[in-house]
Amino acid sequence: MPPKKGGGGGPKKGELWEGILIQKLSQVRAGLAGSGVLPATRNNDGYTTFHVASMNGLDKSLAEMVRWYERRDRELRICLEVCDEDMGRSPLHMACAGGHTATLKVLLDACGSIDRNNSFANTQLARKDSNGKTPLALAIASKKQACVDLIEEFTHVSSEEEGGAEEGGAEELTSTQLNKLKKLALIEKETGVRRSLLSHSLLRAERFASFVISLAVLRRLPGFWDEAWYRTLCAMSLEFSR
Repeated sequence: MPPKKGGGGGPKKGELWEGILIQKLSQVRAGLAGSGVLPATRNNDGYTTFHVASMNGLDKSLAEMVRWYERRDRELRICLEVCDEDMGRSPLHMACAGGHTATLKVLLDACGSIDRNNSFANTQLARKDSNGKTPLALAIASKKQACVDLIEEFTHVSSEEEGGAEEGGAEELTSTQLNKLKKLALIEKETGVRRSLLSHSLLRAERFASFVISLAVLRRLPGFWDEAWYRTLCAMSLEFSR
C-alpha cells in the first residue's frame, strides 16, 4: 500500500506528518512537541498519526510516538483505540491488514503496557471493523503468518499471566490491600511477642510461688540456716531468676 499523504493544519503539523512518513525520528519528536497535534487529530485523509504509521508499516516512527506517549497513559490509550471513519479500523487492524509484522509488534507491546492484566490489549484484539473482522482475521486474510503468530503468542502469554495472577493472588492486589496485609502481619507478630512475654511471666510467677512455698516449708525444719540448706536456697533462687 502506498503511503497516505500527510497534511492537516499548518506548517508544523505538516512537518510532523512528513517526519512520520520518511521515518525521520528527530522531526517526529519535534513535531509532537511543537505542532499541537492531539492523539485523535486527523490529517486531510481522516487518519491519525498512529493510523498513518500502522497502515504503512512505519514501525520506527510508530515506536518513537509510543515512546513520546509512554508516560501519558490516557493519551496513549486514545492513540491505540481510535478508529478511522471509513472502515472502523484501529491501528491494530491496519497493521494486520497490511501484514506489517514489526509495526504489529510495536502496537502489541504498547497495548500491553496500558494495564497489568492486558485487558486493554485483549479488548482491542477482540474489536471488529465495519466488516466484522478482528485484527487476527485480517492477519489471516493478509496471509502473513508472522502476524498471526505474533497475536497468538501475545494472547497465549497474556492468558498464562492472568492464570498465574489468579493462583498467586498477591500480584494483583492493590497497594492499599498490600498495606493492609502488612499491617495485619505486623499485628500478628506483635501479638505473638506479647503472648510469649506473658507466657514467660506466668512461668516466672509459678516458679516464684513454688519458691515461696518451699521457703515456708524449709523455715520450719530444724537447722534451716545450716550451710546445706543455705546452698539449696541459693540454687532455688537462681532457678527462679531464669
